[in-house]
Amino acid sequence: MSGFIAPAIASQHEAAANLALARRFVAAASVRPLGGERDRNLLITATDDAHYVLKLVERQEAEVAVPLQIAALDHIARADPGLPVPRAVPTIDGAPLVEHGAQLAWMVNYCEGALMREVGVDTGLRNDLGAITARLVTALATFDHPAAVRAIDWDVRRSPAARALIAAEPDANARALAMRGLDQFAEAAAGDWSALPTQVIHGDLNPYNVIVDRSGRAITGIIDLGDMHYGPRVADLAIAASYQLVEGFAGARAVVAGYVSECALDPTEVEVLPLFMAARLAMTIAITADSAARRPAEAGYLRRNAWAAVGGLARLYAEGGGGLPRGEAFLP
Repeated sequence: MSGFIAPAIASQHEAAANLALARRFVAAASVRPLGGERDRNLLITATDDAHYVLKLVERQEAEVAVPLQIAALDHIARADPGLPVPRAVPTIDGAPLVEHGAQLAWMVNYCEGALMREVGVDTGLRNDLGAITARLVTALATFDHPAAVRAIDWDVRRSPAARALIAAEPDANARALAMRGLDQFAEAAAGDWSALPTQVIHGDLNPYNVIVDRSGRAITGIIDLGDMHYGPRVADLAIAASYQLVEGFAGARAVVAGYVSECALDPTEVEVLPLFMAARLAMTIAITADSAARRPAEAGYLRRNAWAAVGGLARLYAEGGGGLPRGEAFLP
């Protein structure tokens, strides 16, 4: 009999422990789980009905990535207070994070709305995404942190390494598209890209990291800075625009138009923009296929962007008449 009730008791104990942990930050009234690829995220409702996200991160990753994210969010809040990014919430005692067993815990305010992938997106909203991306890039241009100089799998400059993973992709057409994008990037990267402006970037502006209001008319949040790193600033624009190709070439152009309304692209950035877009979509196909093969129980979540990446990459090559279009084709 006790074997049947133990999980329920464990669950109750865990919920109580999580609530107690949340109360180290805010006057928490309830807690429920949210999704997350690496972090364990909990939605906290406070006694005043305000919402927060309590993030539990394995210590090995947290000791590097979490201080970087907290410092970046604090910097963005000072550099551009109007940007719709979460704000880090310290503990009641003023600490940025706390120990929680083998994990570290930290908190941000919750961005209300729906994921961009879940709502209808029009040209105006894509313009806004581009403009907000430019503002985020501008705000981060004056940010520096030693942890940002790191090697992560999703750094577009490391995309050629994803060729070793593409065999895990079950669809032959997707494999061919991805390999083409990765090969082209590798060939072009052998040249001189020293003129590309580099800085700390968000690194993952996909539609699951963009929150919009329920009407789909305004962006209310840019979330998940877990892939932040030092790299070419054009990568953030390329990532944001590439996932909009699934709706056609005009979708990506709308993002670029919004971006250049706030931040000019230099000639080298214009030249490499299609290469970075193709590489990101190809990485999405390859890396998520490999991850899903190793973690089949989580395949649906891990491959949530894969179908858009295949469709977007196909449209990118179609627009270029079989090759990549020139960067100028994206400019308004």
